[in-house]
Amino acid sequence: MFIYTPWLNFLMTGEYVAVKVQRPNVLEIVSKDLYVLRRAAEVYQGLIDRFAPQQRTNYVALLNEWAVGFYTELDFINEASNQERITALLKDEGIDGIYIPKVYTELCTRRVMVSEWIDGEKLSDCSPEEINECIPEAQEAFLTQLLQIGFFHSDPHPGLSLSQSLTHLSLFHSLTHSLTHSLNYPLTHSLSVYHIHTCSHFLSLTHLFLMYISLQVTS
Repeated sequence: MFIYTPWLNFLMTGEYVAVKVQRPNVLEIVSKDLYVLRRAAEVYQGLIDRFAPQQRTNYVALLNEWAVGFYTELDFINEASNQERITALLKDEGIDGIYIPKVYTELCTRRVMVSEWIDGEKLSDCSPEEINECIPEAQEAFLTQLLQIGFFHSDPHPGLSLSQSLTHLSLFHSLTHSLTHSLNYPLTHSLSVYHIHTCSHFLSLTHLFLMYISLQVTS
């Protein structure tokens, strides 16, 4: 749908920056695609209502919500704002193993985003040992976003992250924040409770399994 092209450039201060540029006419292309999908959803919804009335999903509303997220993702000013917001939130929570590039908001537009250039190796290109070093920091940061802050990066795949080693401390660099979501307190609380119960259930199963193995060994 769109492409971003990072390259090295110099600011007046001599700093290196990454420039993310949106493909020309992508908004028009996306709008046409969404229009076609919207009409198809209306037809499909009519068939569902007629032949499967027990189905409660509103596919038109679902597509509308998805379209809002799609348009939001194409707004680089919103992405820059998300990047600054998550930086401040993680700092407030004391998460210092994650580094998020600085954004030059005065140079950003809806189709162009300028941020600090970060050197490092993509996690998708790292060895299993290097990835294991990053897991504790990444896991703490993501769970803090999801279960405590209620504002989280929803696309943290290895291709969007860089790893560095500074005095044996692995840093996890998030490169894009176009896909972020907010959760209210009741939902974050429910997710926390679910996570605790899931972990407790897993530990109980693990304990039973170890007991079974020990009995087999001693018998």
